[in-house]
Amino acid sequence: GRTRMARSPAEVERLAGAYRWTGRERYRPTSNLCPGRQSPVVHRGPGGANELTTMHFGLIPSFTAKDEKLDFWRLANARSESVAQLPTFSRCLARRRCCVLIDGFYEWHAEHMGKQPFYQSSNEPEEGKEGEPPLLWLAGLYDTWVDAEGKELQSYTLLTADIAPQLGWLHTRMPVILGPAAAERWLDVVGTAPEAALCSANPTCNLRWHKVHPRMSKAQYAGDDAHIPYSPPEITSFFKAQTKPGAKADASAENKAGPTGTAKESVGVKVEASAKLPSFYCGTELRPTEKADAASAGSGGAKRADEGHTGGPRQDAAPSPKRAKAADPPRSGGGSGSAHKASPKAASSGARTAPPSASPKKATPADPKQRSIASFFGSKPN
Repeated sequence: GRTRMARSPAEVERLAGAYRWTGRERYRPTSNLCPGRQSPVVHRGPGGANELTTMHFGLIPSFTAKDEKLDFWRLANARSESVAQLPTFSRCLARRRCCVLIDGFYEWHAEHMGKQPFYQSSNEPEEGKEGEPPLLWLAGLYDTWVDAEGKELQSYTLLTADIAPQLGWLHTRMPVILGPAAAERWLDVVGTAPEAALCSANPTCNLRWHKVHPRMSKAQYAGDDAHIPYSPPEITSFFKAQTKPGAKADASAENKAGPTGTAKESVGVKVEASAKLPSFYCGTELRPTEKADAASAGSGGAKRADEGHTGGPRQDAAPSPKRAKAADPPRSGGGSGSAHKASPKAASSGARTAPPSASPKKATPADPKQRSIASFFGSKPN
Protein backbone atom coordinates (compact mmCIF):
# COMPACT_ATOMS: atom_id res chain seq x y z
CA GLY A 1 0.00 0.00 0.00
CA ARG A 2 2.99 2.35 -0.20
CA THR A 3 5.16 3.27 -3.21
CA ARG A 4 7.80 5.79 -4.26
CA MET A 5 7.70 8.04 -7.30
CA ALA A 6 10.34 10.77 -7.05
CA ARG A 7 11.30 11.39 -10.68
CA SER A 8 11.15 14.87 -12.13
CA PRO A 9 8.32 15.62 -14.58
CA ALA A 10 10.78 15.79 -17.48
CA GLU A 11 12.21 12.39 -16.57
CA VAL A 12 8.73 10.87 -16.31
CA GLU A 13 7.82 12.10 -19.77
CA ARG A 14 11.02 10.71 -21.27
CA LEU A 15 10.68 7.26 -19.66
CA ALA A 16 6.93 6.90 -20.22
CA GLY A 17 7.09 7.60 -23.96
CA ALA A 18 3.65 9.24 -23.92
CA TYR A 19 2.74 12.03 -26.28
CA ARG A 20 0.47 13.87 -23.83
CA TRP A 21 0.27 14.35 -20.06
CA THR A 22 -3.01 15.40 -18.48
CA GLY A 23 -2.69 16.92 -15.02
CA ARG A 24 1.07 17.42 -15.19
CA GLU A 25 0.83 20.41 -12.83
CA ARG A 26 -0.72 18.24 -10.11
CA TYR A 27 2.18 15.81 -9.96
CA ARG A 28 4.43 16.11 -6.89
CA PRO A 29 7.47 13.80 -6.64
CA THR A 30 7.45 11.92 -3.34
CA SER A 31 9.32 9.11 -1.63
CA ASN A 32 6.30 8.05 0.42
CA LEU A 33 3.31 7.73 -1.89
CA CYS A 34 0.25 6.48 -0.01
CA PRO A 35 -3.44 6.20 -1.01
CA GLY A 36 -5.00 9.59 -1.61
CA ARG A 37 -1.92 11.13 -3.21
CA GLN A 38 -1.40 11.52 -6.94
CA SER A 39 1.09 9.98 -9.35
CA PRO A 40 1.51 9.55 -13.15
CA VAL A 41 -0.33 6.69 -14.86
CA VAL A 42 0.05 5.41 -18.44
CA HIS A 43 -3.11 4.35 -20.36
CA ARG A 44 -4.39 4.21 -23.89
CA GLY A 45 -5.97 7.38 -25.27
CA PRO A 46 -8.84 7.72 -27.71
CA GLY A 47 -6.48 7.52 -30.69
CA GLY A 48 -4.80 4.33 -29.46
CA ALA A 49 -1.58 6.02 -28.31
CA ASN A 50 -0.21 5.99 -24.79
CA GLU A 51 -1.10 8.95 -22.62
CA LEU A 52 -0.04 10.09 -19.17
CA THR A 53 -2.60 11.19 -16.59
CA THR A 54 -2.01 12.21 -12.98
CA MET A 55 -4.46 10.10 -10.89
CA HIS A 56 -5.20 9.48 -7.21
CA PHE A 57 -3.89 6.29 -5.65
CA GLY A 58 -6.89 4.31 -4.33
CA LEU A 59 -9.85 3.50 -6.56
CA ILE A 60 -13.06 5.51 -6.22
CA PRO A 61 -15.65 3.67 -8.39
CA SER A 62 -17.79 5.73 -10.71
CA PHE A 63 -20.97 4.58 -8.93
CA THR A 64 -19.86 6.07 -5.57
CA ALA A 65 -22.50 8.43 -4.15
CA LYS A 66 -21.78 12.08 -4.77
CA ASP A 67 -22.17 12.98 -1.09
CA GLU A 68 -20.20 10.01 0.22
CA LYS A 69 -16.95 10.58 2.03
CA LEU A 70 -14.13 9.34 -0.19
CA ASP A 71 -11.98 6.50 1.14
CA PHE A 72 -8.87 5.99 -0.97
CA TRP A 73 -7.49 3.21 1.25
CA ARG A 74 -10.39 0.76 0.88
CA LEU A 75 -9.72 -0.16 -2.78
CA ALA A 76 -6.02 0.66 -3.08
CA ASN A 77 -5.30 -2.97 -4.08
CA ALA A 78 -7.19 -5.62 -6.06
CA ARG A 79 -6.43 -9.33 -6.14
CA SER A 80 -5.61 -10.33 -9.70
CA GLU A 81 -7.13 -13.78 -9.13
CA SER A 82 -10.62 -12.35 -8.49
CA VAL A 83 -10.91 -9.06 -10.40
CA ALA A 84 -12.82 -10.77 -13.24
CA GLN A 85 -15.52 -11.94 -10.80
CA LEU A 86 -16.03 -8.74 -8.80
CA PRO A 87 -18.30 -6.14 -10.47
CA THR A 88 -16.34 -3.26 -8.99
CA PHE A 89 -13.27 -4.30 -10.99
CA SER A 90 -14.60 -6.45 -13.86
CA ARG A 91 -16.24 -3.50 -15.65
CA CYS A 92 -12.82 -1.73 -15.64
CA LEU A 93 -10.94 -4.81 -16.81
CA ALA A 94 -12.12 -4.58 -20.40
CA ARG A 95 -11.48 -0.90 -21.18
CA ARG A 96 -9.73 0.80 -18.26
CA ARG A 97 -6.46 -0.96 -17.79
CA CYS A 98 -3.38 1.10 -16.95
CA CYS A 99 0.25 0.93 -15.88
CA VAL A 100 1.34 2.80 -12.77
CA LEU A 101 4.91 4.10 -12.90
CA ILE A 102 6.95 3.91 -9.69
CA ASP A 103 10.58 3.92 -8.56
CA GLY A 104 9.93 1.22 -5.98
CA PHE A 105 7.54 0.04 -3.29
CA TYR A 106 7.55 -0.79 0.42
CA GLU A 107 6.61 -3.89 2.37
CA TRP A 108 6.70 -4.52 6.13
CA HIS A 109 8.19 -7.53 7.87
CA ALA A 110 7.37 -8.48 11.46
CA GLU A 111 10.54 -8.57 13.58
CA HIS A 112 11.33 -8.72 17.30
CA MET A 113 11.42 -4.91 17.57
CA GLY A 114 8.19 -4.42 15.58
CA LYS A 115 7.36 -4.11 11.89
CA GLN A 116 10.43 -3.27 9.82
CA PRO A 117 9.82 -1.59 6.41
CA PHE A 118 11.76 -2.74 3.35
CA TYR A 119 12.18 -0.81 0.11
CA GLN A 120 12.21 -2.80 -3.15
CA SER A 121 13.24 -1.52 -6.57
CA SER A 122 14.44 -2.83 -9.92
CA ASN A 123 17.68 -4.76 -9.99
CA GLU A 124 18.33 -3.94 -13.65
CA PRO A 125 21.40 -1.89 -14.64
CA GLU A 126 21.00 1.76 -13.83
CA GLU A 127 19.98 4.13 -16.56
CA GLY A 128 18.84 7.69 -17.03
CA LYS A 129 20.35 11.03 -16.26
CA GLU A 130 19.49 10.86 -12.57
CA GLY A 131 21.31 7.60 -11.97
CA GLU A 132 18.16 5.78 -10.90
CA PRO A 133 17.33 2.17 -11.85
CA PRO A 134 14.56 1.70 -14.42
CA LEU A 135 11.01 2.50 -13.44
CA LEU A 136 8.68 -0.33 -12.44
CA TRP A 137 5.48 -0.66 -14.46
CA LEU A 138 2.68 -2.01 -12.28
CA ALA A 139 -0.59 -3.44 -13.59
CA GLY A 140 -3.58 -1.37 -12.51
CA LEU A 141 -7.21 -0.47 -13.18
CA TYR A 142 -8.63 3.05 -13.19
CA ASP A 143 -12.03 4.70 -13.04
CA THR A 144 -13.55 8.19 -13.16
CA TRP A 145 -15.90 9.58 -10.52
CA VAL A 146 -17.86 12.85 -10.86
CA ASP A 147 -18.74 14.88 -7.78
CA ALA A 148 -21.88 16.97 -7.20
CA GLU A 149 -20.33 19.98 -8.93
CA GLY A 150 -19.48 18.01 -12.07
CA LYS A 151 -15.75 17.83 -11.36
CA GLU A 152 -14.05 14.60 -12.43
CA LEU A 153 -11.70 12.64 -10.21
CA GLN A 154 -9.64 9.84 -11.72
CA SER A 155 -8.17 7.15 -9.47
CA TYR A 156 -6.52 3.75 -9.78
CA THR A 157 -5.98 0.48 -7.93
CA LEU A 158 -2.93 -1.81 -8.07
CA LEU A 159 -3.27 -5.49 -8.94
CA THR A 160 -1.57 -7.90 -6.57
CA ALA A 161 -0.54 -11.55 -6.80
CA ASP A 162 1.11 -14.20 -4.68
CA ILE A 163 4.60 -13.12 -3.84
CA ALA A 164 7.55 -14.62 -5.70
CA PRO A 165 9.30 -17.46 -3.82
CA GLN A 166 12.46 -15.42 -3.39
CA LEU A 167 10.51 -12.87 -1.33
CA GLY A 168 8.32 -15.30 0.59
CA TRP A 169 10.12 -14.42 3.83
CA LEU A 170 9.00 -10.80 3.54
CA HIS A 171 5.29 -10.92 2.75
CA THR A 172 2.53 -12.98 1.15
CA ARG A 173 1.48 -10.57 -1.63
CA MET A 174 3.22 -8.21 -4.03
CA PRO A 175 2.19 -5.87 -6.89
CA VAL A 176 2.03 -7.28 -10.41
CA ILE A 177 5.19 -5.96 -12.14
CA LEU A 178 5.10 -5.98 -15.94
CA GLY A 179 7.98 -6.24 -18.35
CA PRO A 180 7.96 -4.21 -21.60
CA ALA A 181 6.12 -6.85 -23.64
CA ALA A 182 3.61 -7.66 -20.90
CA ALA A 183 2.95 -3.96 -20.32
CA GLU A 184 2.16 -3.47 -24.02
CA ARG A 185 -0.38 -6.32 -23.98
CA TRP A 186 -1.91 -5.05 -20.75
CA LEU A 187 -2.44 -1.57 -22.21
CA ASP A 188 -3.87 -2.89 -25.50
CA VAL A 189 -7.50 -2.84 -24.47
CA VAL A 190 -8.64 -3.26 -28.10
CA GLY A 191 -6.50 -6.12 -29.31
CA THR A 192 -6.05 -8.13 -26.06
CA ALA A 193 -8.91 -9.80 -24.22
CA PRO A 194 -9.10 -9.36 -20.46
CA GLU A 195 -8.37 -13.06 -19.82
CA ALA A 196 -5.26 -12.99 -22.02
CA ALA A 197 -4.15 -9.75 -20.42
CA LEU A 198 -4.37 -11.29 -16.95
CA CYS A 199 -2.34 -14.31 -18.06
CA SER A 200 0.47 -12.04 -19.23
CA ALA A 201 0.46 -10.12 -15.94
CA ASN A 202 2.84 -12.47 -14.17
CA PRO A 203 4.95 -10.93 -11.40
CA THR A 204 8.67 -10.79 -11.86
CA CYS A 205 11.29 -10.91 -9.12
CA ASN A 206 14.28 -9.12 -10.60
CA LEU A 207 14.35 -6.85 -7.56
CA ARG A 208 16.69 -5.63 -4.89
CA TRP A 209 15.67 -4.67 -1.39
CA HIS A 210 16.98 -3.17 1.84
CA LYS A 211 15.73 -1.94 5.20
CA VAL A 212 14.58 1.66 5.58
CA HIS A 213 13.94 3.79 8.64
CA PRO A 214 10.70 2.92 10.51
CA ARG A 215 9.71 6.59 10.64
CA MET A 216 8.52 6.35 7.03
CA SER A 217 5.78 3.98 8.19
CA LYS A 218 3.73 7.03 9.06
CA ALA A 219 1.67 8.10 6.07
CA GLN A 220 2.34 11.75 6.94
CA TYR A 221 6.10 11.36 6.59
CA ALA A 222 7.21 13.27 3.48
CA GLY A 223 11.01 13.18 3.78
CA ASP A 224 13.09 12.51 0.68
CA ASP A 225 15.13 9.95 2.66
CA ALA A 226 12.29 7.43 3.12
CA HIS A 227 13.99 4.94 0.75
CA ILE A 228 17.56 5.37 2.06
CA PRO A 229 19.16 2.16 3.46
CA TYR A 230 18.94 1.92 7.23
CA SER A 231 20.83 -0.20 9.75
CA PRO A 232 18.97 -0.67 13.06
CA PRO A 233 21.14 -0.10 16.16
CA GLU A 234 22.52 -3.13 17.96
CA ILE A 235 20.61 -4.04 21.09
CA THR A 236 23.84 -3.79 23.12
CA SER A 237 24.09 -0.09 22.27
CA PHE A 238 21.12 0.59 24.55
CA PHE A 239 23.16 -0.56 27.57
CA LYS A 240 26.34 1.43 26.95
CA ALA A 241 27.13 4.20 29.43
CA GLN A 242 26.15 7.60 28.12
CA THR A 243 28.50 10.51 28.84
CA LYS A 244 26.80 13.83 29.37
CA PRO A 245 28.05 16.63 27.09
CA GLY A 246 30.74 18.69 28.83
CA ALA A 247 31.29 16.16 31.62
CA LYS A 248 34.91 15.27 32.44
CA ALA A 249 35.96 11.72 31.75
CA ASP A 250 37.74 11.31 35.11
CA ALA A 251 36.22 12.19 38.45
CA SER A 252 38.15 14.46 40.86
CA ALA A 253 40.49 12.80 43.36
CA GLU A 254 38.48 13.72 46.43
CA ASN A 255 35.32 12.13 44.99
CA LYS A 256 37.01 8.92 43.97
CA ALA A 257 37.66 6.04 46.39
CA GLY A 258 41.26 4.83 46.34
CA PRO A 259 42.52 1.23 46.25
CA THR A 260 42.87 1.15 50.04
CA GLY A 261 39.21 1.95 50.61
CA THR A 262 39.62 5.59 51.63
CA ALA A 263 36.29 7.29 52.07
CA LYS A 264 34.91 10.00 49.78
CA GLU A 265 34.83 13.53 50.99
CA SER A 266 31.04 13.44 50.93
CA VAL A 267 31.14 11.00 53.89
CA GLY A 268 32.04 13.88 56.19
CA VAL A 269 35.58 12.96 57.30
CA LYS A 270 38.47 13.30 54.91
CA VAL A 271 41.07 10.56 55.40
CA GLU A 272 44.55 10.95 53.97
CA ALA A 273 45.19 8.54 51.11
CA SER A 274 48.57 7.51 52.60
CA ALA A 275 46.96 6.08 55.74
CA LYS A 276 46.57 2.34 55.22
CA LEU A 277 43.63 1.50 57.40
CA PRO A 278 42.54 -1.98 58.48
CA SER A 279 39.76 -3.54 56.41
CA PHE A 280 37.14 -2.98 59.10
CA TYR A 281 37.57 0.79 58.63
CA CYS A 282 36.43 0.76 55.00
CA GLY A 283 33.29 2.85 54.61
CA THR A 284 33.23 3.75 58.35
CA GLU A 285 32.93 7.33 59.50
CA LEU A 286 35.71 8.14 61.99
CA ARG A 287 35.38 10.40 64.98
CA PRO A 288 37.90 13.26 65.01
CA THR A 289 39.58 11.88 68.15
CA GLU A 290 40.03 8.45 66.51
CA LYS A 291 41.58 9.85 63.38
CA ALA A 292 45.04 10.19 64.95
CA ASP A 293 44.91 6.59 66.25
CA ALA A 294 43.99 5.28 62.83
CA ALA A 295 46.83 7.17 61.16
CA SER A 296 49.29 5.90 63.76
CA ALA A 297 48.14 2.32 63.28
CA GLY A 298 48.51 2.63 59.52
CA SER A 299 52.28 3.26 59.87
CA GLY A 300 52.79 -0.15 61.48
CA GLY A 301 52.52 0.86 65.14
CA ALA A 302 56.03 2.34 65.18
CA LYS A 303 54.74 5.63 66.51
CA ARG A 304 52.28 6.01 69.33
CA ALA A 305 50.44 9.05 70.56
CA ASP A 306 52.55 11.22 72.86
CA GLU A 307 49.77 13.08 74.60
CA GLY A 308 50.39 13.04 78.35
CA HIS A 309 54.00 11.76 78.14
CA THR A 310 56.28 13.60 80.65
CA GLY A 311 59.65 12.09 79.86
CA GLY A 312 59.20 8.87 81.87
CA PRO A 313 59.04 5.37 80.45
CA ARG A 314 56.89 5.18 77.31
CA GLN A 315 53.73 3.15 77.64
CA ASP A 316 53.92 1.23 74.39
CA ALA A 317 51.68 -1.60 75.49
CA ALA A 318 47.94 -1.10 75.67
CA PRO A 319 46.09 -2.54 78.62
CA SER A 320 45.10 -6.16 78.28
CA PRO A 321 41.44 -7.05 77.81
CA LYS A 322 41.13 -7.89 81.53
CA ARG A 323 42.72 -4.64 82.63
CA ALA A 324 40.71 -2.66 80.03
CA LYS A 325 37.50 -3.45 81.89
CA ALA A 326 38.62 -1.42 84.85
CA ALA A 327 40.74 1.17 83.07
CA ASP A 328 38.36 2.07 80.21
CA PRO A 329 35.57 4.29 81.73
CA PRO A 330 36.79 7.88 81.26
CA ARG A 331 39.42 8.57 78.60
CA SER A 332 41.61 10.93 80.57
CA GLY A 333 45.40 11.14 80.32
CA GLY A 334 48.21 8.68 80.73
CA GLY A 335 47.87 5.22 79.31
CA SER A 336 45.69 5.74 76.24
CA GLY A 337 47.13 7.32 73.12
CA SER A 338 43.79 9.05 72.43
CA ALA A 339 43.44 11.00 75.67
CA HIS A 340 41.09 13.97 75.75
CA LYS A 341 42.84 15.77 78.63
CA ALA A 342 46.39 15.81 79.97
CA SER A 343 47.03 14.78 83.61
CA PRO A 344 47.89 17.53 86.12
CA LYS A 345 51.42 16.18 86.44
CA ALA A 346 51.86 16.29 82.67
CA ALA A 347 50.57 19.84 82.54
CA SER A 348 52.99 21.00 85.23
CA SER A 349 55.97 19.54 83.36
CA GLY A 350 55.13 21.33 80.12
CA ALA A 351 54.17 18.18 78.15
CA ARG A 352 52.23 18.46 74.97
CA THR A 353 48.49 18.04 75.17
CA ALA A 354 45.99 16.97 72.53
CA PRO A 355 44.35 19.91 70.78
CA PRO A 356 40.70 20.32 71.62
CA SER A 357 38.21 19.00 69.11
CA ALA A 358 36.70 21.49 66.69
CA SER A 359 33.24 20.48 67.90
CA PRO A 360 33.70 18.99 71.42
CA LYS A 361 31.14 16.42 72.38
CA LYS A 362 30.09 15.36 75.80
CA ALA A 363 31.82 12.13 76.73
CA THR A 364 29.51 9.19 77.34
CA PRO A 365 30.40 6.38 79.75
CA ALA A 366 31.87 3.41 77.96
CA ASP A 367 30.53 -0.08 78.33
CA PRO A 368 32.78 -1.97 80.79
CA LYS A 369 32.65 -5.00 78.52
CA GLN A 370 33.59 -3.02 75.43
CA ARG A 371 37.26 -3.07 74.47
CA SER A 372 38.85 0.30 73.78
CA ILE A 373 39.88 1.01 70.22
CA ALA A 374 43.52 1.44 71.30
CA SER A 375 43.64 -2.20 72.38
CA PHE A 376 43.43 -3.28 68.75
CA PHE A 377 46.72 -1.57 67.88
CA GLY A 378 48.85 -2.19 70.96
CA SER A 379 51.35 -4.97 71.46
CA LYS A 380 50.48 -8.11 73.37
CA PRO A 381 50.83 -7.85 77.13
CA ASN A 382 53.83 -9.56 78.74
